[in-house]
Amino acid sequence: MTSNIGSFTETSSGSPITLTGLTNGVEYTFTVIATNALGDSVASSVSNAVTPATTPGAPAITGVTRGNGQAIISFTAP
Repeated sequence: MTSNIGSFTETSSGSPITLTGLTNGVEYTFTVIATNALGDSVASSVSNAVTPATTPGAPAITGVTRGNGQAIISFTAP
């Protein structure tokens, strides 16, 4: 298996294949080649794109209300 970014490759005798060392937040696609004693196959079609986990976006503050010795902050999740 090879990735479209960098020189990430992995060898396995079966499925699934776990590819480590990717950069979070970067989109990758992959191709797979089968190999036996007679040689290599043509590459598979390109996989769908996948982006390893990344930090969430910033929440949005939607309002702040004052109170007696307090503040109430409303927000929406990213």
